Amino acid sequence: MITWAIQSRPGAGECLATRGPEMLRALLASPPDEQLATLQNCRALHHALFHDMAPTDLPEAAGTWRGTPDTALEHVARVVYVSRQAPGLRRRDPCAPAADVGMRMVRLAGSIGALWDRYTGLTEPDALRHLAGFLAEFFAIHPFLDGNGHVARILAVVLAQRLGLSCSPGWTIHPRPYSHMMSLCLQWHAAHPDLLQDHLGRWFRNP
Repeated sequence: MITWAIQSRPGAGECLATRGPEMLRALLASPPDEQLATLQNCRALHHALFHDMAPTDLPEAAGTWRGTPDTALEHVARVVYVSRQAPGLRRRDPCAPAADVGMRMVRLAGSIGALWDRYTGLTEPDALRHLAGFLAEFFAIHPFLDGNGHVARILAVVLAQRLGLSCSPGWTIHPRPYSHMMSLCLQWHAAHPDLLQDHLGRWFRNP
């Protein structure tokens, strides 16, 4: 079984606490077309974040989606384990099958591209709804073997800015700023999308 636990690597937390915000600042300062390109294909961002933290016997884990043909990740499954117990919260949450990752990421990229071009005039609830939809799908896919949360938190800020939302300092790249309630909102998103939207409103607001 192929596994990768980034935060078990010595010094990983300290490195990511610095590297994550640096990469976010650089991305926010880049031209809009570069921001969109990263939102639509985040493999280079993942590689930049974790290239020196990948297992020595699995260097391609950094920057490679699960399900990528002719790689060690071609058939790798991914399950999110939640340590906290809460009513209605699944402790073991399977992500997209490896064979579906590429197709679903391409579909998500298309949705982001369409949203990127019609971002003006959104109300705060509408902006939060779109942001919640993006994060829910990204976490449901979990395209990478590990490090999905760090990438998602960076991309969320970039998308939020485009949608006219400001991000509070409490939305940190490392460590994660949210608790098991985020997992609950993500798991319930299909049936109760307003839960994640409202939860994200703790960090993202109209300026």
